[in-house]
Amino acid sequence: MKQKGDYDKLTSLLGNVYGKDQVQARMNQINVPKTDSAESIVHQPTMKETFFEPTIRRSAWVGVGLSFFQQASGINAIIFYSSTIFSAAGVPANIGNVYVMGVNFLATGGAVFLLTKFGRRTLMLWTYLLMGIILCIMGISA
Repeated sequence: MKQKGDYDKLTSLLGNVYGKDQVQARMNQINVPKTDSAESIVHQPTMKETFFEPTIRRSAWVGVGLSFFQQASGINAIIFYSSTIFSAAGVPANIGNVYVMGVNFLATGGAVFLLTKFGRRTLMLWTYLLMGIILCIMGISA
């Protein structure tokens, strides 16, 4: 809004978020780059450049691989069929679903803690290793 010169709308919006006494100070904190300089123009790579340009190719393929393996892990199928699996094991389906969602919730909270402690890369490598071991165990037990 500041870049377009719409100061009235910006003042109104900042007034809703901050107190009236802070609006001018917040407006002064907003830095707007000059659009006519060559430095502010960002090149958006094409699809071909994304996957074949040497500078970004590795990152693009790692992202695609991570997304693929996350979906191929099969956890969505386990959650979807959890009521059937628990019923076959003699546990009421509703109780089984509560267990699955509880473990899912606790694992997410634990992952956030581990992420801050060990970092993304370490957490990702360990979880993929453990996921592979668990999938092998599930395949053998089926």
